[in-house]
Parts: sequence; structure tokens; C-alpha cells
Amino acid sequence: MLDERLDALEERLCDAGFVRVHRAELVNLAHVRPLPTEDQVTNVELSDGQRTRASRPMVVGLEERLGIR
Repeated sequence: MLDERLDALEERLCDAGFVRVHRAELVNLAHVRPLPTEDQVTNVELSDGQRTRASRPMVVGLEERLGIR
């Protein structure tokens, strides 16, 4: 466990390829698979099969970092 705000951690890890997908989650872009969208919900799937939902405000930034937008 870290005693650090997620904002600070996100800022530190941004150059290492991490991006925030939800208010409480960061993911490593090197492990993100294509983004399936179902019923206007963007899911993030990692190379190991784990899935999480990207919040709407975070989708644009995620797509930009992935070069989709």
C-alpha cells in the first residue's frame, strides 16, 4: 500500500506509460488490448485478461495516449 495520492502517482508514472482510466485506477498502456465499447461503455482489457471500465471523462485521454484519437 502506498501513502500517496493517486494524482501524484499518476504524475510520476505518466512518462513510464501509465494512464488513469478511472478515478481509482491506473493501467500500463503497454498491456492494454484494443478497447471494446459496449452500450457506450468503454472497457479496458489488459494482456493478462483482466478487465476494467474506463470512466467517460478518462476515455478521451486514454484514446489519445493510445493514438486512437
